[in-house]
Amino acid sequence: MLYTDGKSLFRVPHFLNNKRKETRVKALHEYRVMAETQTGKKLKRIRIDGGGELNNREVDKYCAQNGIIIEKVPHDSSAGNGVAKWAFRTVIKGTRTLLEDAKLPYSFWGEAASTFIYIDNFVPSARFPDIVPVEAWIMKRQDVAHLRPFGCKCWATLPRRRTDGKLGRQAVKGQLLGYMGRRGYRVWIPETKRIEESHDVTFEEGINTNDPDNPAERDLPPTTTTADEPPVANRPQQTPVPPEPTWRSERGHVALRRYLESAEYEGREDEVRSRGEQWSTEQPIDGTFALVMQSPFSFAATSGELWVPQSFKQAMKRPDLWLPPMEKEYQTLLAKQCWELVPLPPDANLTGGRWTYTIKFDAEGNLLKRKARYVAQGYTQIQGQDYNKAYGGVACMESVRLVLAIVATLKLSIFQVDFTAAFLNSPITHDVYMKQPKGFVKPGSEHLICKLKKSIYGTMQGSHDWQETLAAGYIADGYTASRADPCIRYQRVDNEYTITSTYGDDVCGGSSTETGRNKAVADLGRRWEVHEVKSEVLLGMTIQQDLETKSINLSQKTYFLRMLTTFNLKNVRHQYTPLPPGVKLSDSPSPLPDAGLLFMKDKPYCSIVGCIMWGQVCTRPDLAFAAGLLARYQLNPGRQHWECIEWVAGYILRTINYSITCRAPGTLNPPLGAGLKTYAYVDSDHAGCQDTYRSTLGYVFFMAGAPVSWSSKRQAMVALSTTESEYIGLSRATQQAVWLASFMAEVDLAQDGPTNLLGDNFGSVCLTKNSKRHALVKHIEMRHHYVREKVSSGEITIQHIRSGDNVADIFTKPLSGVIHSKLVSQLGLDRTE
Repeated sequence: MLYTDGKSLFRVPHFLNNKRKETRVKALHEYRVMAETQTGKKLKRIRIDGGGELNNREVDKYCAQNGIIIEKVPHDSSAGNGVAKWAFRTVIKGTRTLLEDAKLPYSFWGEAASTFIYIDNFVPSARFPDIVPVEAWIMKRQDVAHLRPFGCKCWATLPRRRTDGKLGRQAVKGQLLGYMGRRGYRVWIPETKRIEESHDVTFEEGINTNDPDNPAERDLPPTTTTADEPPVANRPQQTPVPPEPTWRSERGHVALRRYLESAEYEGREDEVRSRGEQWSTEQPIDGTFALVMQSPFSFAATSGELWVPQSFKQAMKRPDLWLPPMEKEYQTLLAKQCWELVPLPPDANLTGGRWTYTIKFDAEGNLLKRKARYVAQGYTQIQGQDYNKAYGGVACMESVRLVLAIVATLKLSIFQVDFTAAFLNSPITHDVYMKQPKGFVKPGSEHLICKLKKSIYGTMQGSHDWQETLAAGYIADGYTASRADPCIRYQRVDNEYTITSTYGDDVCGGSSTETGRNKAVADLGRRWEVHEVKSEVLLGMTIQQDLETKSINLSQKTYFLRMLTTFNLKNVRHQYTPLPPGVKLSDSPSPLPDAGLLFMKDKPYCSIVGCIMWGQVCTRPDLAFAAGLLARYQLNPGRQHWECIEWVAGYILRTINYSITCRAPGTLNPPLGAGLKTYAYVDSDHAGCQDTYRSTLGYVFFMAGAPVSWSSKRQAMVALSTTESEYIGLSRATQQAVWLASFMAEVDLAQDGPTNLLGDNFGSVCLTKNSKRHALVKHIEMRHHYVREKVSSGEITIQHIRSGDNVADIFTKPLSGVIHSKLVSQLGLDRTE
């Protein structure tokens, strides 16, 4: 039986064990109870046709007892109950399609029907294009990240008693059949011919399921849905479709990339241009598709000479602008001998490829160059066949700031190097076959494909292989990698000290002598093609070094200006705080379909939050609390959350010149803590979260007179008192202090004496030094007593300060303008014009 809500079109299936009347009445009762509980509204009427499913005395009696009006339409009038008729037709067609696509026998029709209905409730209809049925049903925004293709291959982790024990395999191969809400999946295991339920499942999306492990008609499952199953029919064998695997756990924006390359997208472009309109201003994905396709600190302009195409076809609209960089990239690929043309082996997986485009800007936001790159579509590779390891590390932003602080403190000569086509220097370890670049197919070899010899950009193993190649080169040149961050390396030869940080294909560092500086650049250039660039722009940050004092200034004015321009927020009102003072945000007032959801429909909330987050990660600790708070509501933002976004934008506009300056000891008016000695402020806001009553902790570490490490994060547990929340905050800050001390020791700059942590809660400070009042703290998790051990060993000291002097207060709550301005000054943020 299929129930369809007349207003939202939300569908609920009910599988019957038999056709008795009392069974159907019971099913109606279960639906009524569920619907009324979930929506908070009474079931007032049902519409049925003249068939026998619900047209009987028992149903009439049940409806009369519960005040439900029955609307009956003639049996031969399908239009009278069109919603139900169309829904049933849709479900039947969808079920048939799922079974055919998954190559599963008809005996799985119940699982397929249930899954189709579940997924279809997340799809908007022509009747209600602005909201999906499940959102209209329960009045709450939904997340679809857990959805996967029906029948796709997967590996399900089962309880130990169902696997091979401690040393045996912990997961079994199967096919996805359905869902257990959002936290689990139903998986068909051909090996045991059972349907298992598991919350820990890894998917191989898109891989052809027509293989020996796939259940054929001979592998019929036990009856799990209904006794009235249709007979199993013998169907002709289907020709296998070439696989396009997508390992969802290791992919990002796969659907978006495929859409931007699709005929539908290009068709929409042609339609818009035929009307004489500017296509580059019509953005299909919430107005910000160019942002999510690129790195968090790159922005694609959408008009005029700064327009960035999203496909090869679009680029060919302006060949004068984009053909030269494409030809340059193609010649680089040939010069690096990245592939050889061969026929595709019979059992090989063919990986796709596409052109990507971007524009490089200088520190002032002026256009430097246009860049094209041909990349492999790594999401079509198969793990184990085309690659094994995919992870390639980069220096974390804290490490980059620490390196720059060291450069300023020791007055090193700074340098920055950019690798030319970095990934193309790494030999590939697997046989990977890729299509020839569109627009550059070799004449007479159209039937051949590229067998890769190098790990080009886009391959799953590309980043990993490049990091392995780079590490080997550094070791050969005498550098030592830090165990605290393997992408930080140093070299000390006599009195000459050199340190570098690596982020992908960007290297930034410094040396104590000009000779050491030149040697560091020359060593890299001897092994790979590199070019030294001005140390002005790094990862979206503008870097300026005073040649006299060697102090280093970090800012992001250009980045924030492009962000505000892209999201049309340059005209908002200037504000003096990142958030309205004392504001309390919550996700409890779910947006209504005709109000909140419609208001937020075209608001790029998540994209803006991500851009603000990158800004605070790099140079703006004063934005840390605002970014963290707004990020909690990305699933279900409403009008109040958007107003806070505009408030943050107004604050960024007023403070767009804020910067961090690392200074060397001995400079004029040196700040507190100038030098390589670190110290930190720590604070917590007890039960500050309105939704979970968990506390927000914040800390900031200083080195060279500037903040180098900070955090604003909601604690993982509910604290029962202010003392407990502050104690947990001190424990977390202690972990970071130990890492910072380890970082400095690993680069041969070990600190003398303990790291000093400053907190404003006397009770928590006392707890770090003794275990008195045991009854009040015995429930605190053991791991939070880590701080006591470090205090006892002398690695950490805890000092009590007045609340008004605690700089970390800016990381835990929205503050008034006066207090916020005072703490910003104590943070060491300078206004750089």
